[in-house]
Amino acid sequence: MSYLGRRGASAALTSADIPDDSITAAKIVDGAVDFQNELGFLENKATTQNLSGTYSTERMYLNDSYTLTGDVNVTGHLALGSIADEDIVITQDSTERTITGSGTLEAGNLLQDTDTHRTSVTGMTGELGSEVGHRACGFFAYLATKQTGLHEQVTSATGYSIIQFSNTTFDTHSGFQTSGGNQYKYVIPTGQGGIWLFNVGVLIGSDTDSIIRGYQVMLFNGSTALEEDSQRYGGNDIAVVRGKLSTIASVSAGDVIEVRVQTNTTTNAALAAHTDFFSIPMVHMNNVPNRGTIFNGTKLGIL
Repeated sequence: MSYLGRRGASAALTSADIPDDSITAAKIVDGAVDFQNELGFLENKATTQNLSGTYSTERMYLNDSYTLTGDVNVTGHLALGSIADEDIVITQDSTERTITGSGTLEAGNLLQDTDTHRTSVTGMTGELGSEVGHRACGFFAYLATKQTGLHEQVTSATGYSIIQFSNTTFDTHSGFQTSGGNQYKYVIPTGQGGIWLFNVGVLIGSDTDSIIRGYQVMLFNGSTALEEDSQRYGGNDIAVVRGKLSTIASVSAGDVIEVRVQTNTTTNAALAAHTDFFSIPMVHMNNVPNRGTIFNGTKLGIL
């Protein structure tokens, strides 16, 4: 039998008969390889991946180790990866080798880990783009109806009244409590501990034009006093006053912030000699509703 070229093999063709890199993708019929069913997973090559020659296309290897067996020229995009959670190490054989080229050479493990990938911007410097937003955390509460029967220390030297803030204009993280054991108080939301700015304004007046001789407006974190505004007046007749305070405090998630008040209506008396009860009207003297007695706060940042 005549034939052209070398005589054909008389045995079945095996992979050993096909030289490496002799079959290109162009010789494989489209759809002949079902990658989803026949290549169901990726794994690192069991043996060292040798690197040598020019890499002009986009190529990625998965391996535990890489060895330069010749000089490497990268003009395309060469990615040396590993599924293992470890650094990529490139060694060379017994000869000094070089890696050159105008392309891109990248190396790293495929799966994210906390050692080699950032999961937060802590410690980083620079400027965030305008598209990066930050959700503020804060609240604004106010007294919606007149509160009567404010505490006078003649009843208890250490007593006080909790201001009954019943409404909010905004509460970004639902920290202000309008019912339950922390009613009228603000509970620092989960994940929102840090440095906070708090502001308080309390309008104290009398329905019977009684004289106000003094007051204390206090801001507490649980049992710890954060700030207070206190006044004591002499012989001048004062029927309406507005206590105000502002403070910056370090708080933690779960802390309970509240506003307390005491009044003094005895002529020239010390704060321990209160005799009457005063009220907090809901309308300021200039008839602006819901702003006479307020409590607000906003998170400034983290420690």
